[in-house]
Parts: sequence; C-alpha cells; structure tokens
Amino acid sequence: MAVREFTHIIHINASVERVWQILSDLERWPLWTPTVLSVQRLDDRAQIIGRRYRLQQPRLGKATWIITDWIRQIGFVWVCKRPGLLVVAEHKLRPEGTGCAVQLQLKLSGLLEPLVTRYAAGLIDDYLRLEATGLMGRCEHVDGINAVR
Repeated sequence: MAVREFTHIIHINASVERVWQILSDLERWPLWTPTVLSVQRLDDRAQIIGRRYRLQQPRLGKATWIITDWIRQIGFVWVCKRPGLLVVAEHKLRPEGTGCAVQLQLKLSGLLEPLVTRYAAGLIDDYLRLEATGLMGRCEHVDGINAVR
C-alpha cells in the first residue's frame, strides 16, 4: 500500500516549552489556525494515548482523530480513519538555536489515497503551511509582545 507524505518545517523564535504549551492545547487550536474551526474532546480518558477528538475543518467537514503517540515537548501523532483512507498527522518539535523547529507531516494511505492526493494535494500543502505560520504567530507573540522565551 502506497503512502503519500506531505511535510512542512518552520522555525519558531520561541522555546520548545512555549511551542509545546500552545501546540498541545488541542481544544484551543481554532484560536491560532484558520485550518481548524472547532475541536471537541469526545471522551474523559485520563490517559492521553487513545483520546478521541472531533475536528471540524473548512472544506473538509468533521472527522474523529485518535491520539496514538504523545511525548511531552517532543511531539504527538494522531490518526483519522475514513473508509478507504488512513490519515496520520505528526507534530514534532526540536530545539534549534535560540528557538524551536516544528515539523508538521501528514501521511495518507489506503485505496482512496491516489484520488485524495490528486484532488487535495494543494489544499493539504496550504493547510500545513497555514497551521505552521499560525502556530508561529501564536508562540512568538503574547498580546502583541514578543515571547521568545
């Protein structure tokens, strides 16, 4: 089964701790990225792995995402399963100079991957870029004040 990967890397002038604080607060994503209209936690699991979230995104509708990996200040992975399609979204952080490098990656696989890739590749690239720049804006500024550390 073929896997199609989309990746966007950005440098953020803020500490890994600051970036993780913003990135890991999933229900607040609509405050800083136009790619997510709403996030709703669907269960009360104490354990993070296996938690389910309902995301609503422009042009994509609602989907359920399940957290499969979560390492504080390093990153997380969540997956969305649809008939004929598996979407894996990875969010990775690493210290870089005085700031933080953020890698956002989306992996598509399944029978419908070629069709989805053909028609949505541009949208996926745009959404990764918008998410990265929104995160950068939120992390580097607090009420208009630079928040490098």
